[in-house]
Amino acid sequence: MMTQMPNDEDTIPVVTGAKTRGRRRWARTAREVLDSTRRAAEDGLGAVKTRARSDDRVGEATYRALDLASTGLDAAGRALRQLGDATRPVRGNPPATTTRAPKSPRPSKTA
Repeated sequence: MMTQMPNDEDTIPVVTGAKTRGRRRWARTAREVLDSTRRAAEDGLGAVKTRARSDDRVGEATYRALDLASTGLDAAGRALRQLGDATRPVRGNPPATTTRAPKSPRPSKTA
């Protein structure tokens, strides 16, 4: 079935079935939600940065809060990179084998 699906260009006819249309609709909705969330976060951060540039006590406190957040995110990023480096397998070194502890005998059922 040839149907005109609304897409980014609204010009390309797409051959689809009901399942594909539903999946595309969900994917488009998810993409729109993520994009709008990202835009809202960027707008909010822009407003906070603007406030941090003001020459009053609130601006100074906002600046210091942004500086602390940035420093904390930098430290978290460094720690995650180090963890990633530490857990990356090294080529050429086989994984260490561990021996299992011997199984303990099950207690016998004596009544």
